[in-house]
Amino acid sequence: MTTILKNTVWLLFMAFAVVSCSKEKEQGKEINGQCWYKITIEEQTTHPNQFGQDHLIFSSVTGPDGKSGLSLDLIQTKSNGQQYNALKLGSEPSGLFNDKTSMGTTYLVNFFNAIAAHLPDLGEYTYRMENNATPEDGVLTVTVLENSERRMRFKVSGTIMKKEGGVENWSDVVLVPLDAEFSFDRTYYNEMTSNGVDMAGADCDCKP
Repeated sequence: MTTILKNTVWLLFMAFAVVSCSKEKEQGKEINGQCWYKITIEEQTTHPNQFGQDHLIFSSVTGPDGKSGLSLDLIQTKSNGQQYNALKLGSEPSGLFNDKTSMGTTYLVNFFNAIAAHLPDLGEYTYRMENNATPEDGVLTVTVLENSERRMRFKVSGTIMKKEGGVENWSDVVLVPLDAEFSFDRTYYNEMTSNGVDMAGADCDCKP
């Protein structure tokens, strides 16, 4: 992305956060529990706030050149105050998601990174797919399960490579299955256009 496009996307994200917080205050307990996920990797299943305070971000962006990208992030704050991007995935190019996207629409993931959420820190392993990955690194898809007036639900499924070592010293361990679902109440959702950039997304804290 160009610098102008990156700055525009950043401003849109900030606007999303402000609008989402305002809506949450207005709705109160009515949307409690509608910022939700379930992730299963190597038969280890994680639910919201099980190992820290979780924050979910979903976005889909199309630039002036028509190129698009979709991303999903799980930000986790541990009891010691440390904050981790526990899961991050991207699909580019993907086609813009909006309130008219049909149920069953599928996006191919081309970047994925996740830590073992049950550990107090980064731990020994990570689950990772680099940009322009080959099937040997895993194959993951994002599927729209629901896009209704009530909520949006996405399913992430396939395989991902388990890796060990540091950022500059990754080594493959084994391909493992991954199955996940993410759900956002519609009140968290926004669509915006600025400087030729179309953006749709949701931003929310998972409730106790």
